[in-house]
Amino acid sequence: MVMQPIQTFEREYNIPAHLRHTADEPLSAKASTRLRQLLARPGIVAAPGVCDGISARLALEAGFECLYQSGAATTAAKLGMPDLAIATLPDFVQNAGMITGLSYSTPLIADADTGFGGPAMVARTVQMYDRAGVAGLHIEDQVSIYANSTLTWQKS
Repeated sequence: MVMQPIQTFEREYNIPAHLRHTADEPLSAKASTRLRQLLARPGIVAAPGVCDGISARLALEAGFECLYQSGAATTAAKLGMPDLAIATLPDFVQNAGMITGLSYSTPLIADADTGFGGPAMVARTVQMYDRAGVAGLHIEDQVSIYANSTLTWQKS
């Protein structure tokens, strides 16, 4: 029996059997499981940045298998403001829920900013993102407002 490249990759990197994927088997309908399956495949998972319904719909219509909710773009689209920790947890969760509602099986990876507070608030953030259907998230490791590409900071 000749092993296919994906099978070789999965065995070499000890990918658990329930996450293994071949071209012959369908991806899971559950977004978080589908994200793990996509990441277990060799190659890159392209996840275009989306910030609202129209950008998400365009990415889905273009055939992308995964989406990414940018914090800066979400703040700009929802509030018309720069990414300065102005958007709140409910702003991000509402936006994520709207995006995941367009396609329940397409994984959404979302920016969770700094977790919106201390350890208890980070836990709540993760719980609320999960309830909104977010398949994966990332949290920045900082405690205060920062400079980003939309602003120029000067020391006085």
